[in-house]
Amino acid sequence: MEETQAELLVVTERLEQLDGQRNVALERKKHSNENEQVMYETLQQLESKISAQESQKQVLVQDKLEKETALEVFLKEKKALEAKLAEYSNLSEEAIENMKSDYIELRHTQTTMKNDIGYLERQLLQMQGRSEKLDHENQQHITDRNEIIANVEHLTKHLEDMQTQLAEQMAHYQKIQQVLTKQEATFAKEEREMYRQYEVIQQAKSRQETLAELADDYAGFFQGVREVLKAKKKLDGIMGAFVELVEIPEHYQKALEIALGANAQHIIVRDDQAARDAIRYLKETRAGRATFLPLSTIQPRQLPTATKHALEQQPAFVALASDVLTYDAHIENVILNALGTTILAKDLKGANTLAKLVNFRYRVVTLDGDVVNAGGSMTGGATAQGKSSIMTRKHELENLSKTIAQMTHSVEKTEQQFTVLKEGVKEKREQLEEARSVGESLRLQETELLGKKERAEERLALANKQLQIYDMEKEEGATEQEQLTARKEKLEQELAVLAMEIIDKDERIQQMAEQSKAQEHNRASDQEAYSTLKSRVAVGREQLQTAEQALAKLELDMSEHYQEKEAITSKLAMLQTNLETVHTNTEELAETIENTRTEKEETAVRRDELREQRSKLQESLAEQEEALQQKHNQASFYMEQKTAAEVGLSRLDADVDNRLERLSEAYVLTFEAAKARAMADVDIDNARSKVRLLKRSMDELGVVNIGAIDEFERIKERFEFLNGQQEDLLEAKSTLFQVMDEMDEEMKKRFEASFTAIQTEFAIVFPELFGGGQARLILQNPDEVLTTGIDIEAQPPGKKLQNLSLLSGGERALTAIALLFAIIRVRPMPFCILDEVEAALDEANVTRFSRYLKKFETNIQFIVITHRKGTMEEADVLYGVTMQESGVSKLVSVRLEETAELIK
Repeated sequence: MEETQAELLVVTERLEQLDGQRNVALERKKHSNENEQVMYETLQQLESKISAQESQKQVLVQDKLEKETALEVFLKEKKALEAKLAEYSNLSEEAIENMKSDYIELRHTQTTMKNDIGYLERQLLQMQGRSEKLDHENQQHITDRNEIIANVEHLTKHLEDMQTQLAEQMAHYQKIQQVLTKQEATFAKEEREMYRQYEVIQQAKSRQETLAELADDYAGFFQGVREVLKAKKKLDGIMGAFVELVEIPEHYQKALEIALGANAQHIIVRDDQAARDAIRYLKETRAGRATFLPLSTIQPRQLPTATKHALEQQPAFVALASDVLTYDAHIENVILNALGTTILAKDLKGANTLAKLVNFRYRVVTLDGDVVNAGGSMTGGATAQGKSSIMTRKHELENLSKTIAQMTHSVEKTEQQFTVLKEGVKEKREQLEEARSVGESLRLQETELLGKKERAEERLALANKQLQIYDMEKEEGATEQEQLTARKEKLEQELAVLAMEIIDKDERIQQMAEQSKAQEHNRASDQEAYSTLKSRVAVGREQLQTAEQALAKLELDMSEHYQEKEAITSKLAMLQTNLETVHTNTEELAETIENTRTEKEETAVRRDELREQRSKLQESLAEQEEALQQKHNQASFYMEQKTAAEVGLSRLDADVDNRLERLSEAYVLTFEAAKARAMADVDIDNARSKVRLLKRSMDELGVVNIGAIDEFERIKERFEFLNGQQEDLLEAKSTLFQVMDEMDEEMKKRFEASFTAIQTEFAIVFPELFGGGQARLILQNPDEVLTTGIDIEAQPPGKKLQNLSLLSGGERALTAIALLFAIIRVRPMPFCILDEVEAALDEANVTRFSRYLKKFETNIQFIVITHRKGTMEEADVLYGVTMQESGVSKLVSVRLEETAELIK
């Protein structure tokens, strides 16, 4: 049906196209008929024009023939007159004038030749003089060349001698330079060594100054001891600290430092009255505590002679501690009291041996610092390294003094060697400079000689070139002279011939003049007739040209008309052919259209039949599809039942497999054995309940443990041990909590006391530093002093009371410094380091800070790291690090208290 419908559509479209083509063909036929009528009319007009032009052409051709005949007659007459006038022309004035011109030209040629001959004669004379001059110059060039050759040989020999001297001087210069290089290397090495020794000496001196300052300030001593020693000029009877009044050998230093312990800082006084005065001074100044050793009351302690003799027999025995010291005799009792019973041993094992020997009644100290105390206890281990103790300071100062003296002597020797090397290097440099100067002078002389030699060689080359030029010029002059002589002879011959020709030409001019006078009359009449005929010929030519032009134009028009006629004829033929074709195509199209219409009607009938058949088939198809859908539904139902059955069967198979596996694993039975043992009269539910109960009972029993008895004993023992540990820990816990409570109470008391003191001092220090204002410390939670925070409220002069966080950076820094000074006032310390604490302060506050710091200088030693000028101005001693050489740091110290002496 669809194919038929499509075929009908195609036939309809084709029918419409054929109708359109037929209409186009009919229109074209109509247009062609109209064009054919117009072309026939145009063709008739062209044929009329062509006929008229043919008649006109015949007339023009006849006129042209007549004019050509007349022109030929005129030309023949003109030619005859021209021949007659040509005979007159040989004797015409023009010929005579030409002859005269030739005569004058021959005269000019004669004059030119004479001038050329004179020029050649002069050239020959000049060439002769030039040749003589060249000969003279050539002789001079030869003389100059010989002199130049002699000069070049002399300069070459002198230059070779100069180059030999220069090579010797260069070798001498290089030798000096090598020696100088070695000396400069040695000099640089000695210079580095000398500067290194300078640096070591400076470091040693810095260390010596530091130790001396520490010794002068009694650094390292307890505060009370230091205050007494500083004030010993005020106090009567103060002799000095124990460690100051004895000399300790370096080998025994560590042992005696351990043996003395705190005794090293005990102060030896003349009597008990001096001790009481010193103690009263400490109380009055609240400067600390100290132990005093009055010479009037201290009693010596010594080992029994037998014991000492027995110790001396032991290899581990070194000496008694009191015997290795050097001291004044009047303090002997104090020394013996402190060290008279202290034994020095080589090592700890030997110390144990000696302690047993004396029944652990006396203390034994090894050289390494280990101690066997009286009673048998032992003390030992590693000691701190790198610290300068009070006992070693003095020894280190003495060693430094000796070292500095030795190094100063070594530096003096090095300086002497350095001076010698410096003079040697200076001398070698002068020699090198002298050798260089001599070499440069020789080099200049060599360069000058080379220049002279090059210039002489250039002059020699120039002289040789001049000689070559002479030879060439001489040869060229001879050739040119020969050529000039030959040319002169040739010109003289030509001049003679030319003179003869001039005479002949003069005679012919005279003859032609006489003949010209006789024939002049006849030539004038013929000339007039010739002119008239010449005019007629010109007119005839113009008339003939006009006729030819009219004929050519007519022929051109006729040619165009003929071409147009042929074109119209061709178009008519084509048009008739097209009309026939259109007529034929129209008939064919009409036939095709008729056939197409018939085909269209047949296709429409077939389409209607197919539509009817399609309706019937659609009804049948609907019935079949409905039946098929029912079959599909039945098949789906049966498939679902089959799938469910297969799933149930699979589950049953899996259940059977699980049951057989469980029967095998749990009961160790096969299906056949179980089936044989099965009891048909047993209630299944009751049996299952019993089985579950039995299994539960078995599970509760657990696994049988064969080692339970031994394990019980072990666990019982561990239980009793852990129980005891628990009781101990609980008791310790209770004790710790009690101690913690006591410590908390003590900490609360101490914190409250310290806070109250610091609060009071802060309220005093703040206005002193700020020049007014007020500040206070506030506990955030006074009931919980151990966990409370602390707020700082400050009111600088001219501002309201506010929290510390609201102040400027400089004000916060100065407030913090005030709090630091308040803490120091409450709890003084012997030593304090401040690292750029005043960096944020302005100049006025820096000055206040540094002046306030001076108030503590009697009790506290401050080291302040700073870059502020005001702080440095108030300091006693300044230490700085400078780097005069790259990578080499140097310590510099200035004691400002010596400024006045330095200025003087």
